[in-house]
Amino acid sequence: MKMSIRLARINGIDVGVNWSVLVIVVLFAWDFATYGTGVASHQATVLDWVVGGVAAVVLLLSLLAHELAHALVALRSGVVVHSVTLFMFGGMTQLEGEAHTPGSDFRIAAVGPLTSIVLGAAFFGLFVLGVVFKVPTLLSSALAWLAVLNGMLAVFNLIPAAPLDGGRIVRSLLWKRWKDKERASVASSRAGRAFAALLVGLGLVEVFYGAISGVWPVLIGMFLYSAARAEEGFATLQQNLRNLAVADVMTQHPLAVPASTSLASLIAHELREYSGECIVSTGRAGQAEAISNIRALGTVPPGERGNVTLGMVATPIAQLGQAHAGDPANTIPEKIAAHGGGPVAVFDDAEQLVGVVTLDGIERTISLAGTPRTVFGSRAGR
Repeated sequence: MKMSIRLARINGIDVGVNWSVLVIVVLFAWDFATYGTGVASHQATVLDWVVGGVAAVVLLLSLLAHELAHALVALRSGVVVHSVTLFMFGGMTQLEGEAHTPGSDFRIAAVGPLTSIVLGAAFFGLFVLGVVFKVPTLLSSALAWLAVLNGMLAVFNLIPAAPLDGGRIVRSLLWKRWKDKERASVASSRAGRAFAALLVGLGLVEVFYGAISGVWPVLIGMFLYSAARAEEGFATLQQNLRNLAVADVMTQHPLAVPASTSLASLIAHELREYSGECIVSTGRAGQAEAISNIRALGTVPPGERGNVTLGMVATPIAQLGQAHAGDPANTIPEKIAAHGGGPVAVFDDAEQLVGVVTLDGIERTISLAGTPRTVFGSRAGR
């Protein structure tokens, strides 16, 4: 899920929101204004909507705290964290790599629901104080609403099905028992697909009986199913790469062309007989500076290719995933996922670029080795 607005940078982590979060703000504000006061046949006033809007923003900040807890514990566990993004279905923490031990995997997963429980208890405590000191009913209702929803967030996330936190907790326990992280990931992902299918089914039943609110579990279930399927594919891909090195799956010595070369010239000459997937953009001294997937060149309109150089469209190596030729190949999918599906630059011990790894190249290597192929999707790593 792409970040639309960057809000802050905390401990090196980009924190922001996707535009779709506006949908959830409006829905939460409507829910509070309509039902939050707990008064039957309540007619929402402007003040109800204002308080509901503020409460919805506070709830999103609670969700942000939940996600930041994941991110900060992941950092302490030695996992690289790129960003935290809030969107319509909740939050996503983008990691490069995963926990190195079952224990750290458990802590990273468990701290999110624990944070929501603590926040729920805090809002409940404020609600009790509000009742004791007779604060306005609307304020006490907002505090009670926040307490309940934070509690619900914790309970929902503890369901033992990936990609929910409960699924990650189960994965950590199975990992410790089986001594096999990928096998544990596949098992928790399959549980996630089953739970998502159940959620969609229950939502459809609600819709069938005339409850429009059933659309919400259908949408959440579809999102969870897609995420669980991607995680299962990711774990299977890592299993297939377990006994390989990066050198086994990389494209060696990809075509290197000066950054000043126009795309028109590049396509007419250098690429005519080149079958690789990526091209390296080099500086004046011949040093590798950036890499472009050849497919990306086709997005530039033909009439503009004479004025656009390779250096303009290639991605700087510093912004791509990086690895060494002797690294385990099963670390590459994490780097591809963390950098938006882009190629991974491979270096030798002298820090010279010697190859590039792409998803297509990995799947081609797996297919030629006779190992079942898998579809690798983006995932929400936490």
